[in-house]
Amino acid sequence: EALKAQAVAARTETLYKAENGPVANHPDADICDDIQCCQAYLSEAEAENAWGKNADEYAAKIATAVRETDGMVILYEDKPILAAFFSSASGQTNNSGDVWVNDLPYLQSVQSPEGEDEVPNYYSVATFSAEEFKELFLAEYPQADLEGEPESWFGGETRNDSDMVLTMTVGGVEVKGTAMRALFSLRSASFTISVEGDEITFHV
Repeated sequence: EALKAQAVAARTETLYKAENGPVANHPDADICDDIQCCQAYLSEAEAENAWGKNADEYAAKIATAVRETDGMVILYEDKPILAAFFSSASGQTNNSGDVWVNDLPYLQSVQSPEGEDEVPNYYSVATFSAEEFKELFLAEYPQADLEGEPESWFGGETRNDSDMVLTMTVGGVEVKGTAMRALFSLRSASFTISVEGDEITFHV
């Protein structure tokens, strides 16, 4: 049943992309196989390599899920929805407006009570030297003042009910939590930052 739900979501997302036109990353295609842009995709050979002895069983389950949901999509006001999905939440999902520009009525925050025991990589750590952090951040925000001790670079932050960082101040510049996530390749925008000596660590 979970695979069937994913099949419907993936099909809906493809139709949503087709209806809303191509994007700059791939102007000649409706959808791509980059998970950071559209949808993850494995070729048959890649899937077999990843699944090993379970490959035939897993492929059959996926084929059954796709076949048994043939023609099923998720609509809002008779149009395919933006069927975005992700691996896990920190107890509560986010409103779409906290993640993207538009606040969509069908992507609103709900309770999501999974935790570290149920989700692989639920908690992760990303550590950067002060120089690495400075190089990455200033390339995107050259107006930031990252002089002095690294502890002084970080100012106030705002969070939503799901503990996602909405905005934070770095070097005097207000930055979205989602922008920090993308810039430092974090697994989510639900993070805290600690500074120890010359190291800056994201606890995600």
